[in-house]
Amino acid sequence: MVLISPSIICRDAMRLSSARIAREACKKKALALSKMPVMEVQSLKLPKGRFQKDMVKLRNIFELMGGPQAGLRVVKAEELRKCLYIDRTIPISIDTMPDPVTVSDLKIAGEKLLSSEIVAWRERIRKSVQSPCLVLPPFLADETKHPQLLEFFLKKAQLNELARVRTPALHIKAQLMRQYDRYVFCSMIGYFYLTNDRETMQRFLDESVTKRLFRYILAQPQLSRY
Repeated sequence: MVLISPSIICRDAMRLSSARIAREACKKKALALSKMPVMEVQSLKLPKGRFQKDMVKLRNIFELMGGPQAGLRVVKAEELRKCLYIDRTIPISIDTMPDPVTVSDLKIAGEKLLSSEIVAWRERIRKSVQSPCLVLPPFLADETKHPQLLEFFLKKAQLNELARVRTPALHIKAQLMRQYDRYVFCSMIGYFYLTNDRETMQRFLDESVTKRLFRYILAQPQLSRY
C-alpha cells in the first residue's frame, strides 16, 4: 500500500481547483468578448470620394480660424483631415509623438489647452483693467461652462458644420451638431499644439481664439445661458 501525504492531496486538489477556476474565467472572458461589438474595418478608413471636398473644407476652416495670420503650419493635411471624422477610430500620425494618437486624444488635449487659456486671459484682463465699468461674467472662471463658451465662439466665428459624420446633418439636432463641431475644433487645436512651436501656437491662441472670444463675450454680456 502506497501512502500519499495529505499535503500532496491538498496540493493536487488546489491545482485542480485552480485549473477549473481558470477554465471558467476563460469561458466568461470568451463570452464577454463575443458580445462586444466588433470594430468595422471601414472605421479605420476615410471615404476616398470626399478627399478633395475635405481639403477645401480644411482650408476654409483654417482661414476662418485665423491660422495663416498667426503663421500656423499644417504639417500634414491628410492627418489633420482625420480630425473631421469624430465618429471613427482612426490613428493619427504625428512626428513629435512616438505612437499614433486618436481624435479623442487630440480633443482632450485641445479642450484642456483652451480652458486654461480662457482662465489665464480672464485673470490677465481682471488685473490689467481697473475699471468699474468692466464686469467680467463669472462663468469665465467655471471650467464646466467652457464647452458652451467654445460653441458660442464657433457660432460667432462662423465655424459651423465642421464635423463629418455618417448621419446626414439635416437629421442631427442643432445642439448635437454644435457639440460635434466643438469636438472637431478642439481636436484640431490639439493637433496644431503638437505640430507647431510654442511661440507660434501661443500667438495663434492669443490673437485668433482667446481675444476674439472675449470680444464676442463683452459685446454680449447678457449671455446668461452660458
